[in-house]
Amino acid sequence: MCGVLFTLSGTQLPAQSEQCLSASLRNARVDANPGLAQKAARLEQFTQHWIHDQKGKLQLRSPITLSGVVHVLWRTAAENISDAQIQSQIEVLNEDFRQRNADFSNTPAAFLGIAADVEIEFCLASVDPDGNSTNGITRTQTDIDNIRKTEDWYSTFWGGKDAWDVDRYINIWACDIGDDGTLGFAYIPETADPPESDGLVIGHQYFGKIGTAANTEFNNLGRTVTHEMGHYFNLEHLWGIDRGSCEEDDFVSDTPNQFEDSFACPTFPLFDDCTSERGGVQFMNFMDYSDDACLTMFTEGQKMRMLAALNWQAD
Repeated sequence: MCGVLFTLSGTQLPAQSEQCLSASLRNARVDANPGLAQKAARLEQFTQHWIHDQKGKLQLRSPITLSGVVHVLWRTAAENISDAQIQSQIEVLNEDFRQRNADFSNTPAAFLGIAADVEIEFCLASVDPDGNSTNGITRTQTDIDNIRKTEDWYSTFWGGKDAWDVDRYINIWACDIGDDGTLGFAYIPETADPPESDGLVIGHQYFGKIGTAANTEFNNLGRTVTHEMGHYFNLEHLWGIDRGSCEEDDFVSDTPNQFEDSFACPTFPLFDDCTSERGGVQFMNFMDYSDDACLTMFTEGQKMRMLAALNWQAD
């Protein structure tokens, strides 16, 4: 039985073309609601203190299993993805977060010592918010084209689907993401505004490994959801909040400072204006933009940051 998630706690979306909109979305929300910046600052302070307090402690952890719901929003038949396609994505998440992905063996030796089993597992909810049995999937037909560019995806009234209790479930909306290069986005903790919009929004053709994802070049192995789930647990992109500066950082000590995002499948080692040692750019990290086939790992530092997010008690 898959239980429920313990607490982890309206403006137009950014119009720019971006593979992952999480950082842009966070910036837009904070600009519109300065109170979110204060919440995010408290979370960051807690995160740094929690990680510091864990140093030197012997941690014998059991894997944490978190419960999610996938809301399929479909306008065309192709967008109404199958249960099997959804299950293939859950399998990818569990492989990637538990370091059981077959392609982990492609991780360069320079980074093997810091690669992490995050010890988080995922399942589709077996009980809905009303206590009824469920397969953890909802299906909603909509007449809204490119629904991710609206505020409608999380509103049943406006043609989307209301979130299930965001303190108990990870909400994932699989829908029409448009054709501008965006693959998906997620809310970094404490930046969802309104709170019921919290979760992940993923293009159906980047969800899982079969069905509509099977014919998607370069992003056909489910790593878009792995990446966005990292954001959901408070991970930044490797190059920090804004690209193009060596002054930005992702707040993780074992990911080398990085100038900007990686694309395609770089050849190891890769160096840039910020990264000249320690193995170079960590382009195989799930929080970069390399092709799905080249992404293999999270780091121990990223793991600790994600576990801190799970221990955060929101106001």
